[in-house]
Amino acid sequence: MPILFGAAGVTSQNKILTLNFANTIISASGAVIGTTLTDRGAVAWINIYSFADSLMPLLVGRRTMWFWGTLACAGTLAIVTG
Repeated sequence: MPILFGAAGVTSQNKILTLNFANTIISASGAVIGTTLTDRGAVAWINIYSFADSLMPLLVGRRTMWFWGTLACAGTLAIVTG
């Protein structure tokens, strides 16, 4: 990450720490959302007043998640590279 920030022109130590923290929060959020959508066991911890039962239709399979995740990454890479 330090090389990436240097290439982007970020030199302030405070700004680098803030960006690293934001990256960690965003990555963790994506992991929790992906796990919740993929695994049925991950929804069990939400079992408050049978709220987990209403989330069951939102669950997708691992192959579906892999396909759309790969497509999103490819699209993002295409946009970034121009």
